[in-house]
Amino acid sequence: MLNNITSKNLFKNYERDSIARVTLHHNYFFNTVQRNPRAQFGTFDLFNNLLENWDFYGMSFSLEAKALVEGNIFNNDSQRKCAEPEFFPTVHGINVNYCRYISIAPGRSALDNGESDRAAYEKLKPQYGYTRDYKAFLRLKDNLYLGDAKPVLQDYRPESAPTPPYCYGYEKPTQDLAEKIRKLAGNTSVDTPLPESRTGLGCPD
Repeated sequence: MLNNITSKNLFKNYERDSIARVTLHHNYFFNTVQRNPRAQFGTFDLFNNLLENWDFYGMSFSLEAKALVEGNIFNNDSQRKCAEPEFFPTVHGINVNYCRYISIAPGRSALDNGESDRAAYEKLKPQYGYTRDYKAFLRLKDNLYLGDAKPVLQDYRPESAPTPPYCYGYEKPTQDLAEKIRKLAGNTSVDTPLPESRTGLGCPD
């Protein structure tokens, strides 16, 4: 969860929370349920992450989050067995299980733009007079879908999505990169090699 609503009024703390700046790269989200990540407000750069076998949905963006989603790998098998415990508690104290969604999970590599907060937005808009968008501003580039995974997200006001102001190590999304992330995710050794390909401002040619 990147940012969170802390008021019934969805945008009450927008000015405070929209200053968030988060970069996620080369992470391995494996056998999760959802929120890989779920992002609201803020500015986000997500590149070269591997999402594999989510049970409910992969990523989610809403409420004018600004996100560059680049070179990520989505892989899901609709016929796999569920790895979740039979039940687990939520913040609401309800025992839940998402295994029943596995057959449709590959078609939910992400929720539709803004979908996670759309119902609340539409319910509360008459009360609070929202002028901001419930959707996120998205720019997608070069993402790879493997197995049964299907693309969902599309560009939306991409001119408002970030161009990272820093040099960053980007690798073309391939099966080889997926295997590399599986192998090296969580490795904090100082001798982990840097990616050969580098893009962004101030990077060497």
